[in-house]
Amino acid sequence: METFSDSKRVVARWSEHFQKLLNIPGDIDHEALDNIPQRITKTSLDEIPTKHEMARAIAGLKDSKAPGGDGIPAEVWKYGGDNMFNIQHQLITNAWEVGFVPQASIVTIYKTGDRTDCGNYREIALLSTAGKIFARILLNRLSTHITQEVGPKTQCSFRETLEQPPCVSTRVKGKIYCAIMLSIFLYGAEAWTVYIRQAKKLHAFMMRHLRSIMRLTWMDKVTNKEIFERTGLPSMEDLLIRTNL
Repeated sequence: METFSDSKRVVARWSEHFQKLLNIPGDIDHEALDNIPQRITKTSLDEIPTKHEMARAIAGLKDSKAPGGDGIPAEVWKYGGDNMFNIQHQLITNAWEVGFVPQASIVTIYKTGDRTDCGNYREIALLSTAGKIFARILLNRLSTHITQEVGPKTQCSFRETLEQPPCVSTRVKGKIYCAIMLSIFLYGAEAWTVYIRQAKKLHAFMMRHLRSIMRLTWMDKVTNKEIFERTGLPSMEDLLIRTNL
């Protein structure tokens, strides 16, 4: 492996490394891509960010974090008052209209191995706080659109409150509960001596979980039998009988 000591050649080598790392060519069949039905263009996503959107993005910033290259911490934008808020909104509006996206500075942190190998470094993008606000506005706007119009029909993973999306059926939730919770809770049950009073407590414990998973309360007036039918699970009594056979 060739090593460099000249600073210009070192920078050129890092540039080459990041060009390969961040611009991997995709193996895409454009003919198949053209056959995918296209969704209606949402022109509302291109509208200039409102002050409400910016206030939400600023509120999501964390305090006591290292600032970017401009040296301005998040606290300045969060607690700077109306003047700072208006300046930031004007800055983001100008960037939005011109089409300029704030750029980040990439720094490298050595992990382990040969120090002359670029692959042995961890890359971190340092974005200014103003750039983070800009990026968070984009994230919030796209997340809202995807959650409401795209996500519910196409994606379950990497979403908040995974057990709640309508694409996860009640029977799937029941199978997950059986595989994770009941398998642990009833571990060694084949050696138990269970009396009626204990079986009732186990049954009540299981029903609390299932009703919580299904978001049911006593006001919904759903019987235990109906819950077992929806989830496809046997009752606690049947489970105990099976484990002791």
